[in-house]
Amino acid sequence: MTRSSRAALLRGTVASCAVVLAVSGCTGTSSQPTPSPSEALSVSVVSATSMVPQAMAELYAEALRDAGHTVTVPAESAAASTPEAAAKAVQSTGNTLALIPVLDESGNLLAPQSSSSASATAPTDTVSDLALNTTNASDRQVVVMTAAKSQETAVTSLEYAGPQCEGLSAAVSESLKVAEAFKKSLESTYSCRVSTVNSLDSRRQLLSALLTDQIQLAVVPETDPSLYDNGLVILEDPRNLFPEQKVTPFLSEDLQETDIESIANRVSEKITENTMAELTRATTGDGAVSAQEAAREWLTAQGLVTADQ
Repeated sequence: MTRSSRAALLRGTVASCAVVLAVSGCTGTSSQPTPSPSEALSVSVVSATSMVPQAMAELYAEALRDAGHTVTVPAESAAASTPEAAAKAVQSTGNTLALIPVLDESGNLLAPQSSSSASATAPTDTVSDLALNTTNASDRQVVVMTAAKSQETAVTSLEYAGPQCEGLSAAVSESLKVAEAFKKSLESTYSCRVSTVNSLDSRRQLLSALLTDQIQLAVVPETDPSLYDNGLVILEDPRNLFPEQKVTPFLSEDLQETDIESIANRVSEKITENTMAELTRATTGDGAVSAQEAAREWLTAQGLVTADQ
């Protein structure tokens, strides 16, 4: 790991997101709070966070590996990497730990796909009852403009953007369905009728289009370091088009009171509003390291695992 990447991880910790730990090989219950080595579990960690999903998954995966469990992290495109799939896994299996964004203080689930339409799906009582300690990570989308365009249009809040919207175009780095939902939500929530909302392939492409004035509004995670690196203006969202979401772990009942629960809680306790941004810096750009290496450095800096020899 480069000196700059390591320094970024040592300075603090990042926000927002969703991790799923699908645990297999555990049957029955034990009177011991911590399994013995012979009771090591096989764990699959799947992330559904909006930023650095692999690195966020590896935070939990590396901590579990350090405790003697066998852990794999599927590709980011895995079907189980959505909040809906994570919640379903907690309900339908007896061996899943899922880290899911929930609406702040309300306990309602809000998937990235539905956030663009400002709609939320309430979790079942069973899922709510299985929540572990909430992290301080916020997984929220925001609408941004360049500083120059914000000054030119005098737009700093979605509340007062309406008169300027017809001359603006927007984009998201998600599906066309999400783009269309966002356009409708802008109009219904803020009377902001933008000319178009494009669906772009990646966040990098989205940023490039914004900086070159191909689009004037972009939807990005609030924790994306590129917002601050490029001096982008986050437009105020007083009507909560994109509500605050806190990353919260949920654990299947059969795994309550195992060391999976205690390990997850220890990791969650250390995650702050800065963690995802720091992991993003460590795993992207010049001198980038792997998600696993970045996670290991972070866990070591927090005193959660022993340093590699």
